[in-house]
Amino acid sequence: MFSVPRLSLCSTKENENRETVLTCDASMKGLGAVLQQRQDDGTLKPVYFCSRTLNKSEHNYANIEREALAVTWSCSRLEDFIIGKCITIETDHKPLVQLLQTSQLTDLTPRIQRFRLRLMKYSYKIVYVPGKHIVVADYLSRQPIVGLDNSTDELAEETMAYVQEVINNIPTTDENVMNAMNAQAKDDIIKEICKKIETQWERPKTNDPLLPFFHVKDELSVCNGMLMRGSRIVVPSSLRNDMLHRIHMGHLGITKSRLRARCALWWPGMSTDIEQFIKKCPICIQHQNNPNEPLITSELPDRPWQKVCSDLFKLDNKWFLVVSDLYSRYFELCPMSTLTSSEVINKMKSIFGRHGIPEMIYTDNGAQFHSSFTSEFQKFAREYGFSHRTSSPYHHQSNGAAEAAVKIAKVILKKNEDPFLASLVYRNTTIPELGKSPAELMFGRKLRDVLPMISANLKSSDYDDNCFRRRDSCYKENYKRNYDKRHRTRPLRELCEGETVWVTDLQTEGKVVKKINVRSYEIQTNDGQYRRNRKFLNPYLVYSKKVVKPAMQSNSNNYLWLPTQNDIVQHNNTNTQQGDTNISQANPNVQVSCEPTQVNVRRSLSDPNIQVSSHCFQSPVQACFQSPVQASSPTTRSRSCESQDNSNQVRTKSGRVVKPP
Repeated sequence: MFSVPRLSLCSTKENENRETVLTCDASMKGLGAVLQQRQDDGTLKPVYFCSRTLNKSEHNYANIEREALAVTWSCSRLEDFIIGKCITIETDHKPLVQLLQTSQLTDLTPRIQRFRLRLMKYSYKIVYVPGKHIVVADYLSRQPIVGLDNSTDELAEETMAYVQEVINNIPTTDENVMNAMNAQAKDDIIKEICKKIETQWERPKTNDPLLPFFHVKDELSVCNGMLMRGSRIVVPSSLRNDMLHRIHMGHLGITKSRLRARCALWWPGMSTDIEQFIKKCPICIQHQNNPNEPLITSELPDRPWQKVCSDLFKLDNKWFLVVSDLYSRYFELCPMSTLTSSEVINKMKSIFGRHGIPEMIYTDNGAQFHSSFTSEFQKFAREYGFSHRTSSPYHHQSNGAAEAAVKIAKVILKKNEDPFLASLVYRNTTIPELGKSPAELMFGRKLRDVLPMISANLKSSDYDDNCFRRRDSCYKENYKRNYDKRHRTRPLRELCEGETVWVTDLQTEGKVVKKINVRSYEIQTNDGQYRRNRKFLNPYLVYSKKVVKPAMQSNSNNYLWLPTQNDIVQHNNTNTQQGDTNISQANPNVQVSCEPTQVNVRRSLSDPNIQVSSHCFQSPVQACFQSPVQASSPTTRSRSCESQDNSNQVRTKSGRVVKPP
C-alpha cells in the first residue's frame, strides 16, 4: 500500500548534469528544504533532505523574514551540491520572488538585504509554487529533528584539528614548545584561564588580572594542555622577557619585530612591550638616525643692521668673510688674507665703520669666533658694545641666515668677472615675496646701477613697515610649512641634566652636563666636554630591571620593567631659559635650512614641581614623562643661531671645552 510513496521519497544519486530544484519552506518551529533533480522521464527525485529548528532570535522574525531565511540557509547548507550551477528555487511565499531577485538593495529592509547579499554567490531563479505542492519541505519545517544539526560539534572538531596542525607546524623546536607548556602549567593566571574556557566565563572586575584575556576569550582554546589564541601560543609572564630578546634578535625595527612575533606568540600588550624593548635597546640607540626636527622661526628685527650674522667660506683656494643683515638681507663680502681672529676683527671694523655697530652678531663655533671671556673676539665685542652668540659645532643649519648669504656670494663669485658690480645688482633687485630690494630695506632708497633710472626713483622714499612685516611673516610661514612637510619633521624630546646619551658623530657615550640653548647641550665624555646639537644625541632609556609581580604572578600592565626614582634623570629647572635666538632670513632664491625648533618638551617625573602618584606607573614612557608642552610659536620663518653665555672657558672648533691656564 505504501510502496509507491516510499519509493518516491527515496533519495537518488546526485547528477551534476541534470536540472536541480531546491524547495524551501519555513514554519514557526523550523526550516525545511529538499533538493531534487529532474529524471529522464520528467519526474523530480529527491537528492537531499535537511531541516533545523529556529533559535530564540529567529522565532521573533516576521513571516517573510523566516521564508527568506529558509532560502538562504538551505542554499548555504547544500552549497556543495549547487555552487557553480544554475538552479531553480521553489517557495510558497510569492513576495520573495521579487525581493530576492529583481528588487533594488536600497529598497529592502536591512535583514532582507543581508539575506540577498549572502545569496549573490549562487546562480538561481526563484519561482512561486503554492504550498499544497511542496508538502515535503513543509513537513520538514513543521517537524524538524532536534539535534540533527551537528554543525557546532563539527566546527569544534575542525577547529581543534586546525589548532593541532598549527602547533605541529610552528617555526620552533619541540624543546621550546615544551618550555612554554611547562611555564604555562606553573602560571596561576593561565591555569585560571584554562578553567574558565571549559566553563562559563563571566566578565572579570576592573582590577582582575584576567580582564585583558577576557576581550579575546572567543579566540582562546586549550589544545594538548597548551593555551592558544588562534594559532599563536599564549606566553606566560615568566617567559616574556626571554621572548622579547628572541623577537629582537636580528635588531629589526618595531614594525618587523611585531610581524615576526605575531606569527607564533601572543600576550596582552605584546605590541607595546616590543616597542618599548626596542626603544631601549643599546645597539639600536647607537645606530639610530634622528629625524629632522621642525623648522625654527623667529621674529623680524625692529630695524636694519640691528642683528647681523657672519661666516667664513672658501672658494678656489681663497677665503672670504660674509656679514649679512637679518632685516634687509643686505650683505657685505670681504676677501681674507689670513684666517686669524685679528684679520676677521679688522674686516668687521671696516664694515661697522660704514654701516654702524649692530646690537647682536651670530656666528658659528669657529676658532676665529671663540666665545670664551678671554678670547680676542670677545674683547672686540666688549669694546664695540655688541652681543655675540654662537651655534653648535658641525651644525651649520643653526646659522642658516649666514649660510644663505654664503650661497649667494658663491654664485656671484663664480659667475661674474666683476663681483662688485654683481653684488650691487643683487642689492638693487626686488625680492618678489617681500616687494622690496635689500638696498631699499637697508637705506630706504634704490642704488644707482648700470640701468637708466630717473632721479626721482633714486630719492629716499618711505615704505610701510607693517605691510613689509606681514609679507615677511606670510612668506616665512609658508616656507616653514613646506619645509616641515618636505622633510617629514618630527620634534625630539628635551634632554635632562645627567641623562646618558650616545654621541653619534664621536661614537662614544656621554652625559648631559647642561642645556646651553634649545637643542644645544654640553656633553661630558671620557675625552672631555663637547657641545653638540640634539640631532647628534641619542638618549638611553634607563629602567629598573626589577620585575613587579602581582598577587597572581602576572598582570597585563605589571610585567614591564618599571622605573625607580634613582633611574629617572633629575630635571634641572634652571635650564628653563630663553631658547636659541632665531635669525630671520627670507631670501626666496636660497634654500633655507635651520636648526629645528623644539616643540615637544617633556618633563621628568622626578621634577619636584610635579606630583605623581604610584598608579601613574603603567608603562616606561608614561612613567618617565608628562604630557608635552608647546615651546615656540611658528609665526615666522627664519634661520636659527643658538645663544651662548660668555664664560671663562675656551671652546675649540670641534666644540670641546678647555679650561684656560
